[in-house]
Amino acid sequence: KGPGLKDELTVRVTLLDYNKGPDAQSFDEEDRLPFAMRRKAEANRLFKESRYCLARERYARITDLFHHLDRPKVKDRFLGRPELFQSCRKLRLECRLNIAACSVKLQDPSSAIQACDAVLRQSPENTKAFYRRAQAHMQQKDYVQACHDLQRLVDIDPDIQEARRLLQKAEKLRGQTDRKQKEVVKYDKMVNRILDDRSDKWDYLDAPMDDPEAEGLPVRAFA
Repeated sequence: KGPGLKDELTVRVTLLDYNKGPDAQSFDEEDRLPFAMRRKAEANRLFKESRYCLARERYARITDLFHHLDRPKVKDRFLGRPELFQSCRKLRLECRLNIAACSVKLQDPSSAIQACDAVLRQSPENTKAFYRRAQAHMQQKDYVQACHDLQRLVDIDPDIQEARRLLQKAEKLRGQTDRKQKEVVKYDKMVNRILDDRSDKWDYLDAPMDDPEAEGLPVRAFA
């Protein structure tokens, strides 16, 4: 009989050989771009299968292939090939947006915000970056920043209904948070007044003079 469902089974595997794959960093841009596009297609497949962590890793590796695009003299490598330069930048931007999408799915808002910030430095009115950064702010319960990003998005493109719905939700949550914070501040102030010795109005003037047991400062203390 084979092992039961509750039995532990140990399998030992020996790796005999493996293919390390091509060194994409050594590729010329003309070869690097089609290679990266094939890797992006694989990452997209992983994303559709909800394998967000692995997909994000693939997207990150693609962006690493184009880390040099922001260097001052990088255009010298693309002389006579402006279309190739723009295609590389576009692919990197798309991968950064997808990194943000994966990070939101993985409940990793910090990484999502970092990716969106990089996109907005390249494309200041990118609506997807504003939307995904707003989603990340929502996960952090930073409703003020979420509202700011969503309002900016709606100003750029008023027809994005998803952004309008999320903006309404963010504004509602911001209002609830503001009310709670005001209640906490009000309560803290009340407690501090109670505990503050300077707020104690019971002194020797309030003590009946014919009551020797009354609390308060003795008159002779002020003589």
